[in-house]
Amino acid sequence: MKKPKIEDIIQFEPQEILSPLQRDKSQAFLVNSLRKAVFDWRNKDYPNVTKTTKRLLEFWFKEDHLVREEKFQFWFAQREAIETLIYIYEVLGKRKFVDLASDFGEGPFKYNPKVDKYPLYAFKMATGSGKTSVMASCIVWSYLNCKRENKDDYTSKFLVISPNVIV
Repeated sequence: MKKPKIEDIIQFEPQEILSPLQRDKSQAFLVNSLRKAVFDWRNKDYPNVTKTTKRLLEFWFKEDHLVREEKFQFWFAQREAIETLIYIYEVLGKRKFVDLASDFGEGPFKYNPKVDKYPLYAFKMATGSGKTSVMASCIVWSYLNCKRENKDDYTSKFLVISPNVIV
């Protein structure tokens, strides 16, 4: 099979964010329902967030940014990860898997209350998809909300462990 030349590869930028119904269905337990909820929340202009969060979302996703004289914007996977964390944590106030699974899970699930003691959130993102930028943005979101809003719901202290990886 002949490898295509770079000039033969058609590049495009989507003109709008795809709705969850236009995307491939995920096999992950919570993803499809959460995608729809976050999509609807985004289209309503992010209601029920702090002033700090609202400003961050506007800054990150609605304003133009120049980095080294080139336009910068988050990739959609990065945007969706950040929005999903904010939606789950701040808008819904979900801190346990069982609560998320009850509201968004597709099908039966196993639950161990001994393990579900602390809020744990994870995003499946490919190599090179900008996980470090997502992590940094989530830290900024929590830190600024801690300092400017309700200190009980957010933190200003972070520990990042990344073995064998330079972050």
